[in-house]
Amino acid sequence: MEIPQLTLFNLLNIRLPDLKPSECKIHTAVWNGRDNPLDVYTSGKFEEWQNEQNQKNFNKPFIISLIQMSSDNKWLFAGVYHSLGYKQDPNDGGYIYETKEVENFSDLNGRIVIHFDRNFRASYLLAENHEKKLIVSEIKEHRLTIESFPGFTNVLISKDKLDNIVNRNIESWKSPLSNVAGVYIITDLSNGKHYVGSAYGQGGFWARWSTYSQNGHGDNVMLKQLINEKGFVHSKNFQFSILETADTTASQDEILMREAHWKKVIHSRVNGYNAN
Repeated sequence: MEIPQLTLFNLLNIRLPDLKPSECKIHTAVWNGRDNPLDVYTSGKFEEWQNEQNQKNFNKPFIISLIQMSSDNKWLFAGVYHSLGYKQDPNDGGYIYETKEVENFSDLNGRIVIHFDRNFRASYLLAENHEKKLIVSEIKEHRLTIESFPGFTNVLISKDKLDNIVNRNIESWKSPLSNVAGVYIITDLSNGKHYVGSAYGQGGFWARWSTYSQNGHGDNVMLKQLINEKGFVHSKNFQFSILETADTTASQDEILMREAHWKKVIHSRVNGYNAN
């Protein structure tokens, strides 16, 4: 006998039996060309971010929020919210919703992983059309937070995640990044162009990358020109990674030689953002 799969609504109805799919809109939050909603979530700003909409998307009493994870069909449950109304945003013509999280499910927020094959582009879904497809894949013991430092060879973070790490002064990242020098690469995901830079002296990568977090361009000539032309928001397209590491006692000349090597390898002077 086949054991029936547990759906998200099966689980939610244990806590709130009167929650009906017909009264719910599902928000499947994905990268929108500007923000990674998973980074927004771990920064603690998801509800505020979700409340800003271009259209009147939340025309049901409840919003069920799901955030796309690294796998296309895995989604993080980010809460159920009362939709309490909206007002028009005078700045861009969009809408700012007023919402309130349903407390019955607050302890499950960030802990449930849903399997859902969303093989279409729509992000705002009528729950009654998809309720049986939202399969509970995992219930985590603890709410999802920023993962611990993955090791220098595995660093690959968005600008949003970098901002979150720097602003919250997360020790598991700050300590290793502060004690190592080396060469890094920034990729502009909007066009594929690269910038190769180096970190040396006191503070290592942490000090260098904190500058990017603050001003978006790290005082690099071509990146500064880019941000001045397109605005600070363009820095959200930047992705940061480490090419090689060295001890912080390594001389500046040694580090700059390695930086020059990587510029040649990646052709970032000809096809990227390196001016020298």
